[in-house]
Amino acid sequence: MKKIILLIALTSLNLSFAENLKGTYVLPAVDIAAEKNKAMASKDVPLKYAAATEIDDIYHLKGKESQAGQWIQKFDRSWEYHLRLESKNATSLNVGFTDFFLPHSAELWVSTDDQSINRGPYNDTYNKNHGFFWVGDVPADHMNIKITVSDKEKQYLSFNVNKITRGFHKFWEEPSYMLKSGSCNVDVACPEGDDWEAEINSVAVYGYGGQYQCTGQLLNNTAQDGKPIFSTANHCGFTSGNTSANQNHAASFFFLWNYQSQTCRAPGSSQSGIVISRSGFNDRQSGATYLASNPASDFALVELNQAPSPNYGVEFSGWDRSDIAPNSAVAIHHPNTDAKRISFENDPLVFAGGLGNTTPGARTHLM
Repeated sequence: MKKIILLIALTSLNLSFAENLKGTYVLPAVDIAAEKNKAMASKDVPLKYAAATEIDDIYHLKGKESQAGQWIQKFDRSWEYHLRLESKNATSLNVGFTDFFLPHSAELWVSTDDQSINRGPYNDTYNKNHGFFWVGDVPADHMNIKITVSDKEKQYLSFNVNKITRGFHKFWEEPSYMLKSGSCNVDVACPEGDDWEAEINSVAVYGYGGQYQCTGQLLNNTAQDGKPIFSTANHCGFTSGNTSANQNHAASFFFLWNYQSQTCRAPGSSQSGIVISRSGFNDRQSGATYLASNPASDFALVELNQAPSPNYGVEFSGWDRSDIAPNSAVAIHHPNTDAKRISFENDPLVFAGGLGNTTPGARTHLM
């Protein structure tokens, strides 16, 4: 009986010891006012909400380990890695990994101190050939990362923290510090959206690189096989001719579906100008694989790492490559990444260049 009591006491001490050994990596504090002023002065578009810090001293690569974070070996000989990140005044944190590989026994968790956010487990199904992985924005001034792995497979675990972003704008609850959307943008819950429900359900707002936000839509393909191809703009952070950078970029995508007002607010009214909170919108997913992009026509295609949950009610937009300019147009998007809106162009469109494409006879855009 005494031996049993002793084992329980040691187990308790081990768990307490592990909790107290979380290493804290302190990042620069965020000057919120200065960062917003800087973004407004440079007229950053898409909306910027965080500053980035390049990292070179948090890694576990080919048996080499940095001093950041701490490893604990458990009684069953498995291992736990603990790392706590902190940035004073930050409204959010996000982490981008390169050389990311989780062996079969490994799991990664992301949480806040109070466990109000606890994401995971991320496992070997998140391994991609390009080796990039992002945890997604955590709305706090700190973040805890925990990795568990068996003793036999610890040597195969690989990760390198390449970038950490530190938020200065609570995009999920604060009004945009840039101009709000124009009065031509109408809530999709208004009668104007009644005939466009399927297309409305294909549109999402997403964050990328842990710093910016943009919008796009799920697009059907000729096979009609449900492959989750997402269409967006090249100016949303893509780099011409750099496939590796674009793969890292797509891996950082953090999608939010169905972010829209549930009621119709009169266009141009003070109520319409109020940003609705994103806290109650939980139709989210992260990660994508880069497929193609082109700066001249300002298009980009990525494939989502997972199909959207059927519970989200997401649908696919269609497309038409015929060389005929339509007599009218409908736009459904997230202006300034605010709640989803719909707007209409009732005049005939023409083919032209766009976004600085001044090539004579350019037909990359409908205007």
